[in-house]
Amino acid sequence: MPDSQDPISLQQTLRQHRAFAEFSEGALERLVASSPIVVFAPEEILVRQGDASDAAFFVLDGEVEVIAESSFGAVPLARLPAHSLIGDIGVLADLPRTATLRAGNSVSVMRIGRDSLLQAG
Repeated sequence: MPDSQDPISLQQTLRQHRAFAEFSEGALERLVASSPIVVFAPEEILVRQGDASDAAFFVLDGEVEVIAESSFGAVPLARLPAHSLIGDIGVLADLPRTATLRAGNSVSVMRIGRDSLLQAG
C-alpha cells in the first residue's frame, strides 16, 4: 500500500488509474489533500445500497465486496481489488448507492468526496 503520509506516492498511484490519467498535477495534488485515507476491518460496511452517493472510494489496499440487496437476500456481485475506483458513477450522476460495499479483508481506501471529485475533474 502507498504510504498514507506520502502525497506524491498517492498521486502516482492515482495517475495509474484511467479515470485520473488526464488530471493535471495540481488537480491530483488537491484531490489527495482533500481525500482522507479510511481503514475498514474485515466485513465492515463501507456504504449501504440506497445510501446517498456522497463520495467515491479508491481502494489502496485489500479487497472490497460488492453486494446487491434483494428480496431473496444479499447477492454477491464482485470482489474488487486494490487500485479499483468504486462509487464514482453515483457521485457524478447524483444517484443513490446501487449496491452495498463490504470489506473483504482489511481495506484501506481514499475517500474522495463529491465536491473534490467534481472540482478535480
